Amino acid sequence: MISKKYKYHFINNLKLAYPVTLSQLGHMVAAIADTMMVGYLGTIPLAAVAFGHTMFSMFYIVGIGLATGLTPLIGKANGHNNEEETKLLLSNGIVANILFALILMLLLYLATFFMYDLGQDKEVVDLSFDYYNVMLLSLLPFMLFLAFKQFLEGLKLTKPGMVVSVIANIVNVILNYILIFGKFGFPAFGVAGAAWATFIARLLMFILIVFFIYKSEKLKKYLFSINLLKIKFKKIKEITKIGVPIGLQYAMEVSAFSVGSIIVGTISAEALAAHQIVLNIAATTFMMAGGIGTAATIALSNYLGQKLFKEIRRSGFTSLLIVLSFMSITATIFIILNNFLPSLYIDKTEVLKISASLMIIAGFFQISDGVQVVILGVLRGIHDVKIPTIITSISYWILTIPLAYVSVNYLNFGPEGVWYAYLIGLTFTAITLTYRFNKLSRKFD
Repeated sequence: MISKKYKYHFINNLKLAYPVTLSQLGHMVAAIADTMMVGYLGTIPLAAVAFGHTMFSMFYIVGIGLATGLTPLIGKANGHNNEEETKLLLSNGIVANILFALILMLLLYLATFFMYDLGQDKEVVDLSFDYYNVMLLSLLPFMLFLAFKQFLEGLKLTKPGMVVSVIANIVNVILNYILIFGKFGFPAFGVAGAAWATFIARLLMFILIVFFIYKSEKLKKYLFSINLLKIKFKKIKEITKIGVPIGLQYAMEVSAFSVGSIIVGTISAEALAAHQIVLNIAATTFMMAGGIGTAATIALSNYLGQKLFKEIRRSGFTSLLIVLSFMSITATIFIILNNFLPSLYIDKTEVLKISASLMIIAGFFQISDGVQVVILGVLRGIHDVKIPTIITSISYWILTIPLAYVSVNYLNFGPEGVWYAYLIGLTFTAITLTYRFNKLSRKFD
């Protein structure tokens, strides 16, 4: 039985988490639709999208982390009932996200000069540019959407982002079908069609969330208060101070998975296709766990603003209990359905054989993956970002990537070696971060 003092947090955290989780799931459904539909074009197109998405994700996920820095600041200001501070943070958050987007787009462009030097099949790299170049353009509207989404989540309004994401992702899936295969009189764009569908969906997300704020009597005052000409460097610095470490945390993990994809790509196109399929499935549960982590950030930052210190520890460990329960279920599903789930993507025998093997390992790291992403969210809620960044850096760059490289190139473990490395890195991160929160939060209990 859950004690009364934890029961409130259990219900409250779930209320905050489910819209974010559904929103995250919506993004993954769109990504799964991309992968499934492109899979029908063949192994090379699927590998090309996998490679292009891998390169793009290393920068895209950093953008999400940078934008996330706004949420705990808004949450704390909201906890203090400081409306003027909230308005200032929104204006400066928009400017910060625009700057972040432009910098990341430049880095994405510069990365194209090195894509042929990463050991991939030339045919795969050639085709990946059709996808990658359009995805690069989608980053600006997506970062603008995130500025408003993170603002709303800091106010504990998680449903608008969910509704907007669901609508946009339905549009994305429909456009995928039309643009990839050339339906309803449109030409068949192939892999580029998947990217253009994503671009249009992300532009729509930005438009819809601004429209929602405009139509709300309680929220439109924040929209009308936006003045991009009166920017305070101090506020941008505050956002950056939290956002940059979070972006680096995201970068450490995603780059480890991206470099892992590149290592797998040196084995064969079939291995990369299988890797992408299982990564796609695992990312779905990760994003759902990430929703629980986001809810934890929102709850704890508001408690911090209200100076309800005892609730910080209780709420944080409640979120941990929720994700442990959820990821235990997904781990069981991955292991039991290891042959079936990859078959939803492709019918190539060699790819399916590799995928089934990787699904077992992915099943075992579900719990570690869920715990580490939620504890990161918990720590962000109390503005603890520097040490967790160091921990994730050690985990992914000193443990995971070297182990993955050695496993494939010296131990001949094949693509499974990369996934064993993921398991070790994620477990180290989960244990270390949980220890840190337990130590920091004892003074609150």
